[in-house]
Amino acid sequence: MVPLKLLSSLTFVAALSAGCSSSNASTPSGGDSGVGQDSGDAATGGDSAPAADAGGAEGGACQDLGGVYTTSGGCSSSAYVLPSIVCLRQTGCTLRLSDTGGVTFTGTVTGSAYSVTRPISGITETCSGGAADAGAGQESISCTASVITCAGTAAPATIKDSTGTCCDVMAQDCGTSARCTAVGVVTGAALATACIPDTGTGNAGDACTRASADITDVGRDTCAKGLYCANFGSVDANTRFCRPLCAQASDCTATGTACQAIGSAPQTGACMPECSVFGGAGDAGSGCGPGNTCRPVDALGQPETPVLDTFCSFAGAGAAGATCKYATDCGAGLACSSGTCAALCDSAHACTTGTCKAFTGLAPGVDATLGTCG
Repeated sequence: MVPLKLLSSLTFVAALSAGCSSSNASTPSGGDSGVGQDSGDAATGGDSAPAADAGGAEGGACQDLGGVYTTSGGCSSSAYVLPSIVCLRQTGCTLRLSDTGGVTFTGTVTGSAYSVTRPISGITETCSGGAADAGAGQESISCTASVITCAGTAAPATIKDSTGTCCDVMAQDCGTSARCTAVGVVTGAALATACIPDTGTGNAGDACTRASADITDVGRDTCAKGLYCANFGSVDANTRFCRPLCAQASDCTATGTACQAIGSAPQTGACMPECSVFGGAGDAGSGCGPGNTCRPVDALGQPETPVLDTFCSFAGAGAAGATCKYATDCGAGLACSSGTCAALCDSAHACTTGTCKAFTGLAPGVDATLGTCG
């Protein structure tokens, strides 16, 4: 069950089995590799255990499909790709799927088959499938949105030492001795939410550390329940602070803050101060400290509204034209757009080379003319 992500529009164009993302190189977007992710939190995943509140089969009427899945497959157009990971929450025979773009599909499970939908732009995205390999727990996927069809398989992911997956970071629905946070997947480079032991004591703003640098230890840190140990806005990838978790912009109540997406974890982010790309002196940008630069990165707006918002992140070594995977691969005043470091621009700051191509899906309050030169 896998949704497809449409990168160029920052929306998912599929559902439980096929969501797509257009990789239009001429249009910077939150789906571009690393446009909005820092190198320390861009990858991690989930396990095959059912979500903490997932219901079992109702009298044998439906199979329990709840859990975290990694996906593989393809689409009828090469401009679209499957997202790396999805979370399924099942209550009885009702299924709710969340993908890495913060989009949710709903539907039902009958036996071992499922069907989920979501309306978008006047059409209905429909995905359906069933058991592809019962022994491995894999599901077949086939989704259609307008003229795009995607198909493949979704395999249960593995998260170590978790007591449940696809939990809610705002509800903290893991019980008194566990906490819900973004964690790393054992197999694959993706993030998901899971219930892990609640051992941290750090408060918001405190310096924090992870159990190790291994991707599977993302989320296993010294922060208290409801906080995430992030390097967002830090001077380098290894300097981290406890940040409040969020699932949408309105969860961040401090003035001037918004919900910066945490890697591929579905509907999961950290509350961070916004900044102004051209609002400050030097390379800092308004509100950014030494060694940081202000640029657009992936964020979570209101429900089912992934956006690009402007946050501070440490400046990398990449010059304009250099290859990049993450935003932090690029130097001050640059963004990672379609795998290349490119200069930021807007209507008041013209390009010295090329033309300014505006981003799509910018958050409210961000200059609508902000883009990259190319």
